[in-house]
Amino acid sequence: MTPRARRSRRAGGERARGGLAGKLREFKGGAFTIARKANVKIVPVTLTGNDVVFPANALMPICPGKNLMKMVVHPPIDPAGKTDQELLLATQEAIRSALPSDKQQA
Repeated sequence: MTPRARRSRRAGGERARGGLAGKLREFKGGAFTIARKANVKIVPVTLTGNDVVFPANALMPICPGKNLMKMVVHPPIDPAGKTDQELLLATQEAIRSALPSDKQQA
């Protein structure tokens, strides 16, 4: 693995504003191309409740109670033999599987 690939292990999403807050949005393909070319596994992570703790209209996070956010770390997805699109769909499905039904699609 190249030094650049080691530094590029993490790809983040975007924070939704307004009516999309807390809902699963469209994925972009760049992270999946990087993972496939570097032959590194993708570890999907689902965060729920962040739209309550970090509302779109707040400058700082609010904490109205305990246990509002939940993090689910899914099993790694091996890029071997998969296309970028297959990696994207597998990652999206893993993340979607841990979301409440009202947050699964924008």
